Amino acid sequence: MNLQLSHRDDEIELIDLLRVLWKWKWMIVIGTLLCAVIAGVISLQLPKVYQVDMSIEPGIVGIDSTGKFIYVDSPDNVSRKINEQAYNARILRHVNADAAKYHVTFKATIDRKQHSHMVHITSEWAREKVVTGLMVMNHLNYFLSRDYESIIKHKKGYYDKLITVKRNAIADVERVRKDIDQQILQKKNDTVAKKRDIELKKESIRAIGMRVDELINETGNVKGNTEKLVKERAQMLRERNTDDDISMLLYTTTIQQNVAYFNELNTQIYDLRAKEKEIEADINRIYGEIEENATEIRRLKLQKEEGLQTKVNDLNAEIETLKLEKGLIANVRIIQEPEVSVHPVKPKKKQIVVLAGAASFFFFLILAFFIEYVRRANRAQGQD
Repeated sequence: MNLQLSHRDDEIELIDLLRVLWKWKWMIVIGTLLCAVIAGVISLQLPKVYQVDMSIEPGIVGIDSTGKFIYVDSPDNVSRKINEQAYNARILRHVNADAAKYHVTFKATIDRKQHSHMVHITSEWAREKVVTGLMVMNHLNYFLSRDYESIIKHKKGYYDKLITVKRNAIADVERVRKDIDQQILQKKNDTVAKKRDIELKKESIRAIGMRVDELINETGNVKGNTEKLVKERAQMLRERNTDDDISMLLYTTTIQQNVAYFNELNTQIYDLRAKEKEIEADINRIYGEIEENATEIRRLKLQKEEGLQTKVNDLNAEIETLKLEKGLIANVRIIQEPEVSVHPVKPKKKQIVVLAGAASFFFFLILAFFIEYVRRANRAQGQD
């Protein structure tokens, strides 16, 4: 029973509400429309405000071990300084502008999804001041760059020093290569001298060979002559001719001289052949030295062409890498040049009209219920 009564009371109250709305519908509708129109008219009278925006990226000072850029400052810190209006006073002084006349307010945001290192900066200006807005935005970039200029300069100087060290190392290697060239030239000259020495020694061997042949022929002649004398002396001994004692003595003396001469010739031959072997040993030794020179020349060339040249190539590659890394170093970079919005960003006429309409609707709605409440209260007092 109670539930039914409660449900009936709710229906009665809802019907009462709808009756009140229907009773005052024209006041609510006309009042809402009137306020919306007034708001629209007022918004048309408001000055038009345009937005000047610019996108920048903090300067790059290097690359880390993973290949990512190292920035001179974090985008969050750059945005914080801009949002705190840290550059406003300097900008106004630089453009000789009155702070009271030009109210500069920057707003910096970061797109975390697409460009986490890009800072988007905006400021709002009346239509007649947009040129000043562009100039102010350029000055903001100028002062941002000045803040990091010393860091950028120091970093580039650091890379210049590294490049100079590498170039000095290349100069040292080049000096070593020239020294190696000199060593190779000395080895080649020494080889040429040794080859000439070999030719001279071979010529000496040929001369010795010819002399040995002559001595051998001479020993043959002496031997033959000695054998002939021995036979003749033996013939005289068989004949026992005493009148030939002097001849016998001459034969004996001659034979003895021939034997001594024969022995002397053999000694000369032996000495010459010993000298020949000594010269041949010298030639073999010199050939060995020539081979050692050739081996040393190959080693020096290998050291120059592979070892040192590889080092030079590596140093040149390091210099090119340093140059590339230095080339990446830059101060604050403008991603999007300062530009003025095509359409004014303020006043937002539609938004103003909608908000005014919504506010006036609720106002007149409450007013209708308030008037109805007052009337019913007065009526109830009259009945009492």
